[in-house]
Amino acid sequence: MITGSGSGKIKSEIKTEIECPNCKEKGYLELIISRWHFHVFWIPVFPFWKYGKGKCNFCNFKFLGKDKKISDEIKYELSVMKSKAKGPIWQFSGLFIGVFLLIMLFTLRGEFKDEYANYIENPKVGDVYNYRKENLKYSTIKVMEIRKDTLVVKYNLFSVEDIFDMDDITDDINYSFDNYIMTHKEIRQLFQENVIYAVDRNNFIKSEKEPIEYEKEN
Repeated sequence: MITGSGSGKIKSEIKTEIECPNCKEKGYLELIISRWHFHVFWIPVFPFWKYGKGKCNFCNFKFLGKDKKISDEIKYELSVMKSKAKGPIWQFSGLFIGVFLLIMLFTLRGEFKDEYANYIENPKVGDVYNYRKENLKYSTIKVMEIRKDTLVVKYNLFSVEDIFDMDDITDDINYSFDNYIMTHKEIRQLFQENVIYAVDRNNFIKSEKEPIEYEKEN
């Protein structure tokens, strides 16, 4: 992630009655109020503070409001401008984008959750349940056969520590040779407890053996 800070001009005025601290000419002094902001990937997220500076458009002399050589008159004018200056909305653009993405994320999460709940209530052969194991790892269970009150399933023999690595273990050859029995009620409970957190609808694996009664993975 690339982060940093930058600044942007939020107000400027030409002060015709104030002379330049360098060339002493009047009518060319421009006072400027800028504001620092924090950015991520060069997108401003939120502003820090405002500061004053100036330049003479006649001799091109530049200065900051805190410079000791600057007159009290210039410092006062910068202070007044700073108190009245309102920052641009674009310096909050990253924050707005972040809030929008969070809203979209929660909206999509809710939609997926509803879709998964429908899959749980109406299972199909080939459904893959992604679940969290007690050792804080992740693995899958594949539905092989659907009966009245039970499901015939295969357990994945592998697990991963990172949820984003799930695709690395979903090959058919990674599933147990034996079949196991799980009740519809048990599946629903695991989903309600968020142990089963996602459902993928995959292709059916042909069952090689008759299922054996087994409720939990060893």
